[in-house]
Amino acid sequence: MAEEGSIRATALTYDIRTTPPGRSEKQDAICIAIDHRDTYSVQVIFPYTMVDGAPDIEPPFAVEGSYSIFGSA
Repeated sequence: MAEEGSIRATALTYDIRTTPPGRSEKQDAICIAIDHRDTYSVQVIFPYTMVDGAPDIEPPFAVEGSYSIFGSA
């Protein structure tokens, strides 16, 4: 759909393990990979811990995405 131009953006959400900034150990996190046809790609990462069976979501951080859906300029 990206090649034919029928979509403008995509967002894919998945669970990862990552080392958040300022930390030294990996932890669970939710990653939202966002790509836009105007050569924008970012991964927004929400670290979390489980507390009493529910996720305690920490402040997010972002890193440059892979430009895998629409490509880069």
